[in-house]
Amino acid sequence: MRTDRKTQRSAQDRAALLRRPSLGCTASVDSESWIAASLPRNNKGSLRELARAGVFHSGLLRLAKIVSRRFEFQPSAPGVIPRLGRTRYSKYLILCYHGVGENGIPVHFTVPTTEFEEQIQWLGRNYRLISMNVLLRELQEVQGREQAVVITFDDGYRNAYTDAFPILAKYRVPATVFLTVGAVESGCVSWYDRVFLSLDSIPRQTLEVSLDRPRKFVLDSKMSLMRTALESGSYLRKLPDDERRSCCARLEAQLQWDESRFVNGMLTWGQVRAMARSGISFGSHTLTHPVLDKLSAAEMEHEIGESKRILEERLELPVKDFAFPFGKLADCGSRASGMLTRLGYRSASTTMPGVNSPGMNPFELRRVSIGGSQPLARFAYQVTRHFLDQTPVPTSEEPPAVAVAAESVACEREPGKARAFHA
Repeated sequence: MRTDRKTQRSAQDRAALLRRPSLGCTASVDSESWIAASLPRNNKGSLRELARAGVFHSGLLRLAKIVSRRFEFQPSAPGVIPRLGRTRYSKYLILCYHGVGENGIPVHFTVPTTEFEEQIQWLGRNYRLISMNVLLRELQEVQGREQAVVITFDDGYRNAYTDAFPILAKYRVPATVFLTVGAVESGCVSWYDRVFLSLDSIPRQTLEVSLDRPRKFVLDSKMSLMRTALESGSYLRKLPDDERRSCCARLEAQLQWDESRFVNGMLTWGQVRAMARSGISFGSHTLTHPVLDKLSAAEMEHEIGESKRILEERLELPVKDFAFPFGKLADCGSRASGMLTRLGYRSASTTMPGVNSPGMNPFELRRVSIGGSQPLARFAYQVTRHFLDQTPVPTSEEPPAVAVAAESVACEREPGKARAFHA
């Protein structure tokens, strides 16, 4: 009788998971919200920062972590204090880094090396650090209430090798790096980094450009430079790809880009292979980092398929994981999931924040972006908060895609070196 109840509950859990809504990938990007969220916050000395530090150093955060294994905050109406309810499913948090180091690329979004090591140390003391392989396998299991963290990097900047890789190797932490393959092939950074780097080194105090309308930007501080770059990038992301290329060419002529700043910023294939031999895995981030939803079907297939082909040829390993450039809902589009499945991928990661739970669509994985300098107390608070939140879990509405991904994961096992990472 007890076994029958357990089987019945498992079936009910699976049915409940399959009723959960999908991301859909149809919402539009709120540009101002995205820009505001991307700007660094200098909260040092603020009441909120002091409160986080107090929670961190007093041990209350450890208590919250213990609570998050059994309970989560239930959704409530605006202005109503959320109540705690029982956690029913495992939760997996994927962190998305870009650059690590004191200087370099990407401009403004690098995590200082010492802070990155502090974050890895804290994560290792408090959570299982697992690979993408293990994540995708465990997402097929409904039972259990596990918590784990996955480390990923986007684009393939050289400091992933010079600064981040030694720390990952030191603490035996697995990670996946999603490469913008064309940038690695050429050795030059992608188009959006060219915009950021050019604005970062512009000698003038004002800039007049024609974007959606004639714009005049005041460049009198690092914050204003960053906001200008984010606003320009936000506009360019919304253009059809051919228009975006033309606009970038006009900006290049106007800003007189210094080509020497754009080289030596990306990983070399030798560095990629060295990391792969040590257990770091690699996925595709397209060829040229376009917004996929702005491409024709043929262009999208070229970006997704050719990047996979080159990666597999250079690494002599299968490449099955993908990360959407930019990664917000409007960037992903509704056509990509089927194409990714057809071209042999098993997963795709977005930059929509939140945790991942069993039953979700492996082509709509959520990730939390980590960038810039921040106190460890704030980082730890944010990670713990995500495990306490009840994040809506997107579930596949395309059974063939999930079936292919599940079959792919079930047939694979971790390489010998990687096993020690998450033991």
